[in-house]
Amino acid sequence: MSVYLVDYENVNVGGIKGIEKLNSKDTVYIFYTQKANNISFETHKIIMSSKAQVKYFDVHNGGKNALDFQLALFTGFLVGSGIDSDIYIISNDKGFDFNLGFYESYLHSDNIDIIRTPSISGTFINNPAGKKKKRSKEDIRMSEANKNESSYDRICRLLDGICSSCDMINISATFMESKSKNDFYVKLVDKFGQEKGLEIYNALKRDYASLKKSA
Repeated sequence: MSVYLVDYENVNVGGIKGIEKLNSKDTVYIFYTQKANNISFETHKIIMSSKAQVKYFDVHNGGKNALDFQLALFTGFLVGSGIDSDIYIISNDKGFDFNLGFYESYLHSDNIDIIRTPSISGTFINNPAGKKKKRSKEDIRMSEANKNESSYDRICRLLDGICSSCDMINISATFMESKSKNDFYVKLVDKFGQEKGLEIYNALKRDYASLKKSA
């Protein structure tokens, strides 16, 4: 199960690309204003074909950044409600990254990752249903058994079969430079492209906090 918060004023139709591949356990909230409240018939058909629950928030009040403030407030509400699912903010607005950095530093829950990405399709890879795998007991056991590994060795182990040795060096450097999990994701996509960057991030995201502690 995942939750998608779409800043429609910012991403428009491109942001909901991939919604048709979500499943019935996913929920999509589309935030829009009077400046961006038109959806074509074709786009409407795509939304209706999705198995995900789709809900709309019409942002009436406020000034220039009203939608951003309300989307950020709703994100906090979801976290506080105790949901057990990842939250994806669908927006090109990098201003959200400051909120996510604060979340990573002070409020982070092991059960919830919050990531900003430009489109729904950018949140899953080679998985038509967009399902997210939870960390298994075996993963946890292996993590405990390898506490004394260096962060670089652990990154290499986690990415074995996914990346080349040259990539490992670049990924490790990118990891060391990152200030939060979302910042790491953004840097990976900038360096490796959306598909490869997401694949690398998905392989490392559950271990990000513990890797930082051992770095």
